[in-house]
Amino acid sequence: ELLPDALEIFRQSITSAPNAGMHIAPTIAVFPDGKEKISRSPHVSSNPHQRFQDYLHKRLNISNGAVAMHRKLFKSLRFPDLKQTEDIPVFAAALTLADAIGLPQATTKIHKHSDSRRHNIDQALATGQSLINEIFDTGRLTEEYQKYRKPYIARRAMSMFRICYKNNNFSLARKYFHQAIKTNPLE
Repeated sequence: ELLPDALEIFRQSITSAPNAGMHIAPTIAVFPDGKEKISRSPHVSSNPHQRFQDYLHKRLNISNGAVAMHRKLFKSLRFPDLKQTEDIPVFAAALTLADAIGLPQATTKIHKHSDSRRHNIDQALATGQSLINEIFDTGRLTEEYQKYRKPYIARRAMSMFRICYKNNNFSLARKYFHQAIKTNPLE
């Protein structure tokens, strides 16, 4: 849900920092019981490698509606054909291509619900390795970012572990847990 002053917040940010290709705002999470929690203003590194890692490791959150991106980015970026998480490869690549800044004010409310596609085990399994391949597609990222692939594979395996565990698929959860440990024991 876009907040009423969202466009004005983005306009002011773009006016004050016209060279930034991404303007990233905090969000307000709205839970089923009606309680709301505002996220902190995003800390956005000036280093593109750090921004990329922060995003992949969930230290930098970006949500649709809470980011304004310069149209020049879409000349080289495309949304992949994934059933879910299709924004992750786009945001990851954009963070390597453009300067980004964090905004202090929220622009979006994200309504949380248990039947979200992000919790759907079938959709997550269908996306599987495709998400990793899309993020690290050499048409999207330069070779210098490929060194982050292995740690992300472990991180994605842990995400799959949590989804499988929450859906009581313990044998598959165990498989993903072992994959994460085997892929990157230090993660």
